[in-house]
Amino acid sequence: MKGNESSLPIQHEAAVTDGFYFRATDRDSLERIFTEIYGWEKSEVSSRKVVRAGELFPGFLAAGLPLLFACGVLQRSLLRELP
Repeated sequence: MKGNESSLPIQHEAAVTDGFYFRATDRDSLERIFTEIYGWEKSEVSSRKVVRAGELFPGFLAAGLPLLFACGVLQRSLLRELP
């Protein structure tokens, strides 16, 4: 059967990574697979931690723009190259 030959690499990867390989050939087998997967873990979340992520680029931008400006000024004055 052609489908089995093409799934051999996937079966091998599942075995190497201690994972699982499922193949659903019809609706009943798909339902059995999902029933098994849903039965693996049904734990309740005991606490939630909310993390507020903020962007860091404004601080780097605020530090970098004056340095870039100073570099331009210095290249046109004190660090000028003579021909």
